[in-house]
Amino acid sequence: MTSTPDSTPLSPSLPQRLTSLDAYRGFVMLLMMAEVLRLHAMAEAFPGSSFWNFLAWHQSHVEWVG
Repeated sequence: MTSTPDSTPLSPSLPQRLTSLDAYRGFVMLLMMAEVLRLHAMAEAFPGSSFWNFLAWHQSHVEWVG
């Protein structure tokens, strides 16, 4: 009795990626590039825009109280 080898090669399974970690890394990269590109200047140019004001607020340091 002889056994025949399978004709399909075994492929190594890839590890699963953690999507939330990828999203977090992307968000951090966006914030770092926003600092380099000076997106807070856009908030000054468009003072009525809630989008640019939101980004500017989260990229600036608040005044120290204490």
